[in-house]
Parts: sequence; C-alpha cells; structure tokens
Amino acid sequence: MTKLYIEKLTDTPTPKQQTKFSAGMDIHAVIEDALGTVMISPHQTVMIDTGLLMQPESGYHVEIFIRSSLAYKLNTGLANAVAVIDRDFENEVKILLHNNGNNFVTINHGQRIAQLQLKKTEPVEIIEVDELPELDSDRTGGYGSTGK
Repeated sequence: MTKLYIEKLTDTPTPKQQTKFSAGMDIHAVIEDALGTVMISPHQTVMIDTGLLMQPESGYHVEIFIRSSLAYKLNTGLANAVAVIDRDFENEVKILLHNNGNNFVTINHGQRIAQLQLKKTEPVEIIEVDELPELDSDRTGGYGSTGK
C-alpha cells in the first residue's frame, strides 16, 4: 500500500475515502475568522487553508480536484483546475477556490471543499531533436483533424 504522510496543523479532519470505492479523499476547509466562514464574490478567487502538510512517499505526488457537489451546486472550481503537490512541497496545502457564478458563495469551517488523489510520478527523459520522429499513423492535421 502506498503511503501519504500528513501532518495536521489544526484540528481539521484527516482526509479519508468516504466509501470503499471512492477514488479521492476529502479535504476540509480551515477558516479561523470569528464567523468561521468565507464569502466568495462572483468571479473571485480565494485561498482556503486546509491545516495540512502532505508528503507522499517517493515516486508519488498528490493531485487535488474540486468536489463535484461544489462544482454543481455552488458553481465553484479550483482556480488552477487541478492542483499538484510535489513530494518536496513543504508548506501548508491551500485550495484556490474560484466562484464561476454570479451569486455569492459561502464556505464554512470544516466544509469538504476538495478531494485528493495519490498519483504515481513517472520519470521522464527529455530528448531534444531537430525534427520530431515520424508517427506510425496516417493522420495528418491539427485540432479537429479526426473529424470528431
């Protein structure tokens, strides 16, 4: 089993799979103001604390996605679409939430706002060439060239 080491800076819940078939593990908002809420204006991006430091084992990284319920019900998304936490990232993980809609969105302390997945990091060899090699394909063209 692959390991993800987590250090909690606050009393935030430890990320966990909600069902035995869940692909992701929920991340909760940490909002330390007096009201325990953050209001996101239409088309505004805010940075939400998680109270978590994460370090995946060697050969892995963490990818963070928006929870589909927030995307659907609140018209929010991650400002960077998918956040990548490299193995050597040493700071608190924070979530960049963006309000895509025209209504105000309220995020509460402890609310599940994102989900993480542990992904294998494959080594890549970069080879600079003067010309790309021929493809084993009869396709030509660019965007939309397959007609689909």
